[in-house]
Amino acid sequence: MASCSANGVLVAPVKSTPETPDALAALELLWKPLPTGQTIQDRLGKFDGLVMQSKVDRIYEDVPARGTTLPFFDSAGTVLLERHPINDRVQDAIVEHYAAGILSEGLGQNLRGQPHAMRQPNSNKYWLISNAMLTEAVYLAAARCRSKGDIVNRQLAQTLADGLQNCKMYRTETPDDVVAWIRDRHNSKHYGSKVSLIEFLKSAVIVEAQFLNHAREKGWTARDGDGTTKYPVLFFEYARNRLPQLKSGEMWDATIFGLNRF
Repeated sequence: MASCSANGVLVAPVKSTPETPDALAALELLWKPLPTGQTIQDRLGKFDGLVMQSKVDRIYEDVPARGTTLPFFDSAGTVLLERHPINDRVQDAIVEHYAAGILSEGLGQNLRGQPHAMRQPNSNKYWLISNAMLTEAVYLAAARCRSKGDIVNRQLAQTLADGLQNCKMYRTETPDDVVAWIRDRHNSKHYGSKVSLIEFLKSAVIVEAQFLNHAREKGWTARDGDGTTKYPVLFFEYARNRLPQLKSGEMWDATIFGLNRF
């Protein structure tokens, strides 16, 4: 018999326990690396937006550390905040712009979104899934002050004293595809420094290679199919589910350029 949840929604009774094979397999799926070509939707379900964010936070957020302030340096002057390897953005001009702003006005905490971070394995350092460019700008500003002998820049001093505030912390074991989704959702809200064409193409090359492997497994060739089963259509649908910029209509011209190769 179905039971009624707190919000009045009918839910099916839970038949399995944590000891059953099905429950253990579902738990393992939350953390294990996915096969090539699969995405967060294969792991957590066909969700997106706030619904997916809620699922991600419930499972992977390090809840006791919510709203954490992270220091930029330790007492020995060692850099503690580093870009997550998956958050491998290259926008040097933006970092330069931010650094100049920090020296003149200081760091506006959370004005460019909440920082997302996780502790590095077996380390006192942290990886930044978001706000990495802004943090790199702080380090760049500090390096320039040291090189000029300027150790009393008040805006920078206050920034360093405050640390990086209100960080949402995720567990170190969070899978790479989940980290990539968090990164992309955060960056999609930044119209000044969102995913660039170069960054998009870098991701597209990976997705294309995954599709070619997938097509070989399925036995598809460029001459197969008709209508919605044509090879270019199958490729676009595959890529659209793995590249958020295609779903929102961004990078459309670049995509059409790629499809014209078939």
